[in-house]
Amino acid sequence: MVLPLDELQAAIARYDAALTQLQSAVANLPQTPLPVLVILAALTARDEVQAGLIQAQTTVGNVPSDWLHQVITLDEQLRLWGADIATSVDLAKLRQSINPAEDFWWWWFEPRPDPRDYWDWLWNSLTIAGITACGALLLEIWGKFLTITPGAWESLAILAPAAATLTTGGGVLTTAGKNLLTQAFDRLGIPAYYRQELRFGLTLVLFALLLSLHLSLPMIARSYSHQGEAALAVGDLRTAKTQLERSLALKPDYPRSQNLLGQVHQNLEQYDEANTAFQYATQAGYTPAWVGRSDVALAQENYADAEVAARRGLEQVTSWDDPDAEAELTYDLYVNLGWAQLQQDQAAAAADSLEQAIAIDPELATAHCILAEAQAEQNEPLAARRTAQLCLDYAAPDEINHWTMAAEARLQSTMPR
Repeated sequence: MVLPLDELQAAIARYDAALTQLQSAVANLPQTPLPVLVILAALTARDEVQAGLIQAQTTVGNVPSDWLHQVITLDEQLRLWGADIATSVDLAKLRQSINPAEDFWWWWFEPRPDPRDYWDWLWNSLTIAGITACGALLLEIWGKFLTITPGAWESLAILAPAAATLTTGGGVLTTAGKNLLTQAFDRLGIPAYYRQELRFGLTLVLFALLLSLHLSLPMIARSYSHQGEAALAVGDLRTAKTQLERSLALKPDYPRSQNLLGQVHQNLEQYDEANTAFQYATQAGYTPAWVGRSDVALAQENYADAEVAARRGLEQVTSWDDPDAEAELTYDLYVNLGWAQLQQDQAAAAADSLEQAIAIDPELATAHCILAEAQAEQNEPLAARRTAQLCLDYAAPDEINHWTMAAEARLQSTMPR
């Protein structure tokens, strides 16, 4: 019968012999990797020593101190070669086959760090900073898109960057994500010493994509604005309102969209909302919005406010950056100024303002129509009749409003009997 101490002594002797063989193999490094069989002999010999120690301590109680000292000395020697062992064989694959206990430290050696991994701490730091920046950009983009009812493309613009950020961030910051990313790198055959750099590269690409999307938000806002303007032109107020609100969600300080949204509210007779939108636009220096502000004031019969708005617009129109639209804008402002003056019993001033408008474009009806009323207020019936006729001559077939009806009535009332 073999006693536990005898078994332990024999295991220690085999362990010593296995390390002697391992030492001989280590001498041939780095030209020749350590043989797998030699490594397995050393590690399994250490398994036997561990089993013998446990059995002896359980049955006998005490292990001779000189034996323990020998085991400690041999372990120190094995630890010195741990990095060489892990470099020569894939211990992870061996562990899958042998399934050693987690406290069997000799199966868990790590390979000696590759010199190319020296800067991994920097790549990791930059990767974490990049993920943080990606998260900040994503939150800002989300905040803009989620204030509107997103369509298919808007949903894609939200979900695709979010999925990419979560995937990349999970692969860097969470254990499960790191394991999945490591498995992916293994399948692709990417060397370990390039993986931190690759993680940072993926983060950098993601940041560039998110930054591009963020920088393109003003362009997307302009696209929505053009779509809203087109819908407004054909009278589709619901679509126009939706598209313009989308534009302003992405670029709240876009005065063109504010002005167009004011026109939508004006057509819906939502004058308070229209005036708010026009005010935002004029505060941003968008001169055409003064026409809207004076229109709303006229509709609410605030004629003094309408006059002020028209004059403010005329003061700024000379600095307007669209020469092609300047004449039309100036015409509208003079018409509104004349209308406001007429309603405040300033017929002569109104006539002067309206004649300024006619000088810009004599073939538009509105200024003639209002001028006829101003001339009538100045007791100029013949001039009023001639101007009223011009009003009807230049009016489009579908242009029936208060002023054309007034001109028609004036001609009827002054017709010879």
